[in-house]
Amino acid sequence: MLSRQSDAEAHSGGAWEWHQDYGYWYGQGFIYPHMMSVFIALDAATRENGCLRVLRGSHKLEHGRVGEQTGADPKRIGQIESLFELVHCEMKPGSALFFHSNLLHSSAANESDHHRRSFIVCYNATGNPQLQGEQIIKYDSCPVGTDQWLAQHP
Repeated sequence: MLSRQSDAEAHSGGAWEWHQDYGYWYGQGFIYPHMMSVFIALDAATRENGCLRVLRGSHKLEHGRVGEQTGADPKRIGQIESLFELVHCEMKPGSALFFHSNLLHSSAANESDHHRRSFIVCYNATGNPQLQGEQIIKYDSCPVGTDQWLAQHP
């Protein structure tokens, strides 16, 4: 499990270009996109403050790089948008959205009077090998421990 916080304070911008999360984890050596992201709204997320947007069904596309973000080719995004349903993910604080690591998603700039803060957790399948230097790391079970381990170490 990996996590990060995404902040878009009021009047701060905080836009994210169209991207797929697996592109970040590919750079960390994960072999397959056998991952999912969970977007948790800490503040209300609305169209006004640039809520998360997804292209339903776009998880079957390849990822690329746009500047410092892993994203979709800006030359193709207009065409891609016409192929998939655009969904604005308006959310109440505490709401969570689970999605495939290859789903195209973005957010508009937050120029509103309201914060749009979130917490994003990414889960990797235990059987997804990871390259670390010259080694390939394979996990047969969760590297953090099992429920049995937790019971033995209160």
